[in-house]
Amino acid sequence: MMLFLFACLHTLDEYNKIEATAQPFNNQYVETDDYIVSEVKTNMLCPDGQNAPLFLVHPKSKTALNEDTGNVGVSGGELVLIFHSGALSYQTPFLVSQNRLPERLTRNWAESKVWETLGLSLFGNEINLGALPAAIADAGDIMLLPSNCWGDLWHNSSTSANNDATPQNNDSNSEGFNREGLQMALLAHNLTLDTSWREDGIVDLNIFSELVDSLSSTAIISESQAEPSPSVHWIGLGSGGRAAVELIITGQTPPQTLLLDSTPADLQIYRDSPDSFLLESEAIQRIFVEEQEGEFVSLDDLSLWSYNSANDLPSRFGLIWSSGDTQLPIDTVEMLASGVAEINPEIETSGDNQHWSYDTMLFGHTFLNQSTSLAQAAARFINGDEFFLQETQPEEETQPEEENQPEENQEN
Repeated sequence: MMLFLFACLHTLDEYNKIEATAQPFNNQYVETDDYIVSEVKTNMLCPDGQNAPLFLVHPKSKTALNEDTGNVGVSGGELVLIFHSGALSYQTPFLVSQNRLPERLTRNWAESKVWETLGLSLFGNEINLGALPAAIADAGDIMLLPSNCWGDLWHNSSTSANNDATPQNNDSNSEGFNREGLQMALLAHNLTLDTSWREDGIVDLNIFSELVDSLSSTAIISESQAEPSPSVHWIGLGSGGRAAVELIITGQTPPQTLLLDSTPADLQIYRDSPDSFLLESEAIQRIFVEEQEGEFVSLDDLSLWSYNSANDLPSRFGLIWSSGDTQLPIDTVEMLASGVAEINPEIETSGDNQHWSYDTMLFGHTFLNQSTSLAQAAARFINGDEFFLQETQPEEETQPEEENQPEENQEN
């Protein structure tokens, strides 16, 4: 049972009957009382047959309902796309025999994971205190959080990501469902490219909901732009950073800023060392496949899906990781980390650190969402400043979490 920390739930039926619900954004870290979370249903189906949601976090005090049009206007600043962690799972023979799905392949899990990321859930396998979205809200920015109920590291899609690519399908005949994590990432990305719902700094929830409905109903391939999207920023928490990696690798329009926190940039070690990473290896063999003569074959070489080169970095890039990470093998991140300047955010420099990595040297996994000082530094970096800690505070050591080890997949 999930326990959520928000006030009474209310539908937005008065807003032109859009498929959305809203509640206050009031976790323990946010100082502003001006933000709400709007949950919008997409037409994309989770493996359990339920519609996958995405979430918009935005100010409410400047919201005004136009009685003639039913439009809702919200003032906002930068647009931050946040990808949650933990989207890794697969169906075992035991669960098939029980006619059950792993928990992470359900809408309820994906929805709960976003609430956990927002710091509005008491339970979870990770330390997601909500410090990051709180800092972003206090900076006056808007957040878009897609959900992933397909357990595919945001890699699979039954439609092409661009005009030159083939769909990154999974073997749906064998697994019994389509994995659509990349398609969800593309939906969120396309929403950031379409400014009609946020013209002149005003968010129109009716237009936004209509776009979600249309873009999630059809396979729309957006034309990539060489220049980064102004005022659009991506943050990947843990394996959620794979969504950003996939979008960049498939040639999507880059953001102005990309922050990766404890993200496996190189997945090859999981494929090469199945005895050491059994669950990850089993899942990846189902996710990274290609069709050969009518059959799906697992890929042995995952180098095409690695993000080890600093040559493809967006205008502003930061990598937060830890040599003491309790989940992430150093092999998955060390090449990318070594390709950019290492910084000490406790020391404010000249402000020219556009591409950097920061080894927190803390035990645990994912740090931006459990540390107020790091979260505020991230919000400042998104808004054009350098990444530095205004006040140095000792971080508490955290216990290992279970992001990439879905216990429900075990037969016992």
